[in-house]
Amino acid sequence: VLTQTDELGRTATYKYDQYGRLLKLTEADGSITSYEYDVMDRITAVTDAEGHKTTFTYDKVGNQLSMTEEEEATYKYAYDKKDRVISQTNPLGASSTFKYDGNDNVTESVDENGTVTKYAYDKNDNLVSQTDGNGNTTTYQYDELDRKIGETSTVKKNK
Repeated sequence: VLTQTDELGRTATYKYDQYGRLLKLTEADGSITSYEYDVMDRITAVTDAEGHKTTFTYDKVGNQLSMTEEEEATYKYAYDKKDRVISQTNPLGASSTFKYDGNDNVTESVDENGTVTKYAYDKNDNLVSQTDGNGNTTTYQYDELDRKIGETSTVKKNK
């Protein structure tokens, strides 16, 4: 059990199991969040202070397949052969999809509303531009050490 006290004197308590996994977080106000794990150390459930439980499922290689809130609202995830997320489906059945380049960079995303966003990268895999479905573009500049040093947004005017 570990405790942490903030600058206002409020103390939170963290309880871990023998494997170092957080089992229970007790906030200063007494609210408790608890965590459950599978044999592969993946979180399978989180129960918040109000008793709301969120559960998680995984495939055999560890990719998260679903997240279910309150046994009602389920989000689902699909992956390609390289274990990259290619779609996310919300509880209403609407999906977002993703495409990748050979370096595993997302090159295109399509959100639940069908809005396409395109992404471009430099030879060092730095994101250099992002263009949304309205034609608005954000470009990014980097120094020789690949640190972002600038960002410029161009908003396309409607005619």
